[in-house]
Amino acid sequence: LAVEPPEILLPQLSGQTRFKVKAQRSHGFDGAIRLSVENLPQGVTAKVKPIAKKQGEVEIVLRGPAALAQGVYPLRIVGQATHRHQPRRVVLDRLALRVDSPLAIEVQPCKIAPGSRQSLHVRITRRVGEGVDEGSEIRVSWPTAPAGLRLAEPAVVAADAEQVELQIEATPAAAVGAYDRLQLVAQTIIQGRRVTTRSRPFTIQVVAAPAEP
Repeated sequence: LAVEPPEILLPQLSGQTRFKVKAQRSHGFDGAIRLSVENLPQGVTAKVKPIAKKQGEVEIVLRGPAALAQGVYPLRIVGQATHRHQPRRVVLDRLALRVDSPLAIEVQPCKIAPGSRQSLHVRITRRVGEGVDEGSEIRVSWPTAPAGLRLAEPAVVAADAEQVELQIEATPAAAVGAYDRLQLVAQTIIQGRRVTTRSRPFTIQVVAAPAEP
């Protein structure tokens, strides 16, 4: 048995996610495979059907409260069948359900010289389930920007945008060097609720401006 996708993600506010369990059959076995999902977090339920006779996969639906706390929850899937009058049991016990924000932001590293502007490439991912609106525009801020670095202008990302170029500035006094573990903050409204998330850490390198001829 195998799970697809390998990471089971349940976005907050969506309350629902789907994944597939696939079977690799051998030795002429073509019977039905009964499945169960164990160790579900409190409030999360699984709609499980067996993998039918001669079939190779089935979809499982997990449902849970919209306000389920972010975190990684270990799961276990058990498959059982009978082949040639002998019971068989397969356990997938290295699985996890990850409950995460419905909004994710990733920033590519860049270089900038003191006294200049540079584009910062930002990728926006909205993780929403069936029947959940994708939210409104996204406001991006940089409250923990190092001294000498800042967003050049208010950053507002359109509701349907997946990628955006934000302008950053380095003051003439910005110190040369690498600034790592930086994070932007993104805020939006989804399902009438304010959602705030931080980007994955990224790096900006302040490099000396080329000498004038």
